Amino acid sequence: MAEGIMIAAESLGADANVSPHARLAEIIERIEHLLPTQNPLDNFVHHNTLHAFEHLAFREGVESAASIYGAQPWATMAFYREAYQSGRILDRDVDDVLERHVEPGDVDLPGLSLTRRDVTLRLMLAPDIGLHEPEASAWALHERHYMEELPPTLNRRSVERLRALGPPDRVVGQLWRACAAVASRPKSRRDVVRLAEEV
Repeated sequence: MAEGIMIAAESLGADANVSPHARLAEIIERIEHLLPTQNPLDNFVHHNTLHAFEHLAFREGVESAASIYGAQPWATMAFYREAYQSGRILDRDVDDVLERHVEPGDVDLPGLSLTRRDVTLRLMLAPDIGLHEPEASAWALHERHYMEELPPTLNRRSVERLRALGPPDRVVGQLWRACAAVASRPKSRRDVVRLAEEV
């Protein structure tokens, strides 16, 4: 938002005959349609904050306003995970969204078949450990012993199903190799379409 104010201020010029108070009043008048009629908010939750953007599609309006105001337009995945864990987001709400936005069908893993909705749910609720590089992932797998035990946050049903397949280190290793094989496939447009059809 400061950037928008600076542009407005620069466009008015520095007239020596205009008092700083009058100049500020002029700047505010030029940008007041962008200013909310209430105290500043960290997240856009009030109509007035987005009033100047109502001519845009919702997503575009929120993101444009965020850019101008220097705010965060959407809650983070960490926020949603915490809201789910605390009960603020209910299972029925998540189920409803998955039902409406995730195509039905199964994803087959070694010794395990999950629905696409189950996979999506698990990915949504998995903690973000901030490891997006292969080297960092390899280090974490070794140092944190992720390959030796089933994740402690795994639900009971999944633990029972996976333990029935064999020792945790063997099962986790098989799952890791299956995921790595899929992730390492060539990513040409045709391959991506083919992989999407397979899943």
